Amino acid sequence: MISETSPSDEAPLQKLLPSGWSCSRASPSTWELRAPDGRFAQLRIEQKERLPPIEVYWLREKLRSQTGLPLLVADWLSPLTRRRLREVGIAYLDRTGNAELSISEPGLFIRSSGAQKDPDPPSSQLGSFKGAGSGRAMRALVDHAPPYGIRALAQRSGSSAPVLSRVANLLAQEGLLQQDERGHILQFSWEDLLRRWADDYRFGEGARSYLDPRGLPGLLRRLPGMQRPWAATGNLGVPPGAGVAPLSLASLYVDAPEETAQELGLSPVEAGANVLLIPVGSSGALLRREVGEE
Repeated sequence: MISETSPSDEAPLQKLLPSGWSCSRASPSTWELRAPDGRFAQLRIEQKERLPPIEVYWLREKLRSQTGLPLLVADWLSPLTRRRLREVGIAYLDRTGNAELSISEPGLFIRSSGAQKDPDPPSSQLGSFKGAGSGRAMRALVDHAPPYGIRALAQRSGSSAPVLSRVANLLAQEGLLQQDERGHILQFSWEDLLRRWADDYRFGEGARSYLDPRGLPGLLRRLPGMQRPWAATGNLGVPPGAGVAPLSLASLYVDAPEETAQELGLSPVEAGANVLLIPVGSSGALLRREVGEE
């Protein structure tokens, strides 16, 4: 539900304005931006606590029938919501400092970054895409092109059907995945799914540092023969020939850092590491099963 703004709501925007600019309330639903030379522009305020990505297009249709420059004000806006707001040309501001606003007269452009994760998630929130089961489910989705049913995808991927159903429902609620009335998955963008998966992930969380005393060239020769699943990231994950800095730290996603370190002959260290092993929680996020595999 869109509500009226409170007296202090324009304060976050005031902090982002250049020197000499001011922001004040002109009416319960209008703010006035004034430039140092006296020119001004009025913003029509639309406020929500949060805006799921799927509601961005609904908001665009609502605003088409109204006049004035709209500004969406929220407690917090997710990265995907902000990306979609930019795509449809709606200015936004949240109370953590995420903002984008462009005005031609008087000329003003603001872009600011705030919290990338919800600082105060609702208690009723169904969950996130973190965890071993969710990781396997997300990997199954991006590996197999729809349409398909949940049971069929579970059989193809080895993932749990209940977890796949939960993940698909969460994605559908955010407008990232289309389902029919029976829950069959019809369409999605695998790029958007990967971005959403990354939103709930903090790089290096639980990572462990190791030293390969023989140096990285030896490690690179041993990796192809390693029995445990792994995936390279950082400079190690860049295709050969790309213009990047020389490799000084090999970063690997693995399902079990200690066992992987033993297999590769790595020693745990506090400083001077040349290998970083990052746990993924489940090898399911690292393994791909092609369609038709049993």
